[in-house]
Amino acid sequence: MELYERSYDLRMQANYGRKSRIVELNKERVGEMIRKVERLIADIEKELKNLELSKFFAKHSSSARVPQPPARPNDPSQGRA
Repeated sequence: MELYERSYDLRMQANYGRKSRIVELNKERVGEMIRKVERLIADIEKELKNLELSKFFAKHSSSARVPQPPARPNDPSQGRA
């Protein structure tokens, strides 16, 4: 949340000339904020990739594709009588 608030404060200063509530608008602050947002985006992309890979492997794992024989309706080994 802090990243959002700080970037919003910088945007308000840049767009509307408002006085800073949190950080002063300058080249260093903007560069710092851009790097933080880039890292955040990279982390999100990494998490999404891991999630997609997990779903892919769950869907395509060999154990998921092993066919099971159908249960016989009156087979005592199935726990039914």
